[in-house]
Amino acid sequence: MRKALEVMIFVLGGLLIFFFITQLPQFFEFHHEYKLDDNALRKKALDLNINPIPTHFSEASKLLTIKNGEILHDEIALGQKLFNETLLSKNNDISCATCHKLKEGGDDNLPTAIGHANQKNPSHLNTPTVLNSAFATAYFWNARAKTLEEQAAGPIQAHFEMNMTKEDVVKRLQENSEYVQLFKAVYDN
Repeated sequence: MRKALEVMIFVLGGLLIFFFITQLPQFFEFHHEYKLDDNALRKKALDLNINPIPTHFSEASKLLTIKNGEILHDEIALGQKLFNETLLSKNNDISCATCHKLKEGGDDNLPTAIGHANQKNPSHLNTPTVLNSAFATAYFWNARAKTLEEQAAGPIQAHFEMNMTKEDVVKRLQENSEYVQLFKAVYDN
C-alpha cells in the first residue's frame, strides 16, 4: 500500500512538472510580446541603428576605404599570405588562419581559444569570427580596438596566442627574401 502511494505521488509530481514546463508560459502576457514578424523585427533593428551588411560587392566596397578608388590586388594577396603565415608566431606553428578558419565561419568552433604552446585563453574566451570584420566598428570581445589595424597587433603580441614582439615580427619578415620582395612591390620601399 505504501509503495503504491509513493508511485502515485511520483507520477502526479511528474505530471505537475510536465504541466508547468509545457503549459504555464501561455498564462503570462509577456510570452506573446516577443513574437515579431520579419518586418517588425527589421524596423526594430533599423530604429536601433543596426544596419544590414551589403550583399553585393559594389555596395560593400563603397563602405571600405580604398586608395584612389582602386582595389589593390597585390595588397590583398600579401594580406592573404600573411594571414596564413606561421612565421608570425614564436614557435612557427600558428597563423591567423589556424584559429580563424574562413571555410568554417571565420573561427575555430572551440569553446576556448588555444594558442602558443597549446595555451588556452586565460579569460576563457573563444575565437571571434573574422567574417565581415571590415564592417565592424570595434574589435575583440571587449571592443578595445577601434580599427582593424589596431586589432591586428593584438593576437600576434599576446603571450597566449602567437607570443611575438613587433620587433621579432619585423626581423623575421626582413630575413625572408620572398617577403622583402613582396613588401617592396606593394609599398615601393
